[in-house]
Amino acid sequence: MTEPEPELPDFESIPDPPAPAAPVSLRPKPELSSRGPTRKDLTRGRRIALLVSAGWISAQLAVAGLRGDMARVPLGYTVGFAVVPVVAGLVCLAAATTPGRLGLGARVSLLATLALALPATFAVVSYVFSPPYPGAPQGEFKYGVLCFNVAIAWTLLPLVAAGFALRGTFVTRATVRSALVGAGAGLVVSATSMLRCPLSDSWHMALSHGGAVIAAALFGASVLARVTRV
Repeated sequence: MTEPEPELPDFESIPDPPAPAAPVSLRPKPELSSRGPTRKDLTRGRRIALLVSAGWISAQLAVAGLRGDMARVPLGYTVGFAVVPVVAGLVCLAAATTPGRLGLGARVSLLATLALALPATFAVVSYVFSPPYPGAPQGEFKYGVLCFNVAIAWTLLPLVAAGFALRGTFVTRATVRSALVGAGAGLVVSATSMLRCPLSDSWHMALSHGGAVIAAALFGASVLARVTRV
């Protein structure tokens, strides 16, 4: 007996191979811009901003002159309201500009605590520990408004300089970091306000001097942050 021949497949039932897919056009990778500021440029800009701010504030104080009762103000009061605010202001600036881990800045909890606590604490301490001596000059409301406006005017140029120096540098937490920059400038100006302004009653110190620090912090959070944000 002969074995049956195997049946061949029906080649006509096999479908044709699919047509080759159209080539997918790949989008070219964007070229990285080489016009961004380098670390050296940022450092130089910050130093220039600090020098401009220090020169501006010092010049304003030199023109305004020291308060007439400076000899009667206790040394502890002078240190507390003319030295400590400068140190606190520099701490604010250092915390705001520190790169932190991976260049994302310091922890948001630390930044928020400093931005909220330092201006508010300064205003409260100004109320509690004023006046510096019995019979210190007290001012009317209009003088308080004038003193507040002068402090804000003295703060504007440092904030403008900070805007140029820190433009587009805060990758994250720009609002709270910019608020710290504003608070730092306000605290330094508040020290000069104490040295030039003879009015030392509790409400004047808290609202005019302390209020100017709070206003500078709010300006930083609302206006300066638009410039510093990447």
